[in-house]
Parts: sequence; structure tokens; C-alpha cells
Amino acid sequence: MSVREFLNESLRPLLPSSWVVYDFDKTISNIAKVTVLYVHKSVEPGPQVNSLSHVVSILVLDPTQAEKTADDHLDDHMEDLIPAMRNVPNIQFLRAEKGTRDGFPCWDIQLQIQTTS
Repeated sequence: MSVREFLNESLRPLLPSSWVVYDFDKTISNIAKVTVLYVHKSVEPGPQVNSLSHVVSILVLDPTQAEKTADDHLDDHMEDLIPAMRNVPNIQFLRAEKGTRDGFPCWDIQLQIQTTS
């Protein structure tokens, strides 16, 4: 199973059904709903023989352009999402950083995922 397939199987059920999810990196020009991107950042040898350690960013973008409102929305999303992610086996929450992506306010949630080959 690929990392993207694993994320779709493990994380997608945790996300509100109204969110738009892209399981690949893409440029965003216009969004009307909260949008999620999976960005596979790196792969390294894992802690055990025949294992790999992947770092993946889960970008959560909010369509709201009013700064305070967008911050409030994003913070609300993270308060629910991060604790739920921490309960998924083989996923380690590394950190979340607030920023922007393609002009939209977002949280960049970095996860480490262990796989075996």
C-alpha cells in the first residue's frame, strides 16, 4: 500500500465530508471550501530493517480571506483534527505550522509514517 493510499484509508474518514481532499500536491488558484493536500516530502531508511520513514505534510487551507476569521476557522479545524490523527497507528505527529499556500491561509501538519518494504 502506498503512503497516499494509507493516508486516504486512515485519515480521510477523520475529515469532515464537506472538505475537498487532494491526495497529491497541486497549485490552488481558487477554493470555496476547506481544502486538504497531501504532500509527500521525504523518505529515509526506517528504524528497522526493511522499513521506511516518510515525512508527509497535510496542508489544510481555508477559503476565508479575512485574517482573524481564517485564523479562527483554522484553529478550530486543528483542535479536532490533530488529536484524531494521533490515534492512527503508524502515524507520528511531528508539528503543525501556520502559514499560507498559494495565497490561502493554512496549517501545515507534518507527520511521520513508518512503512515496511
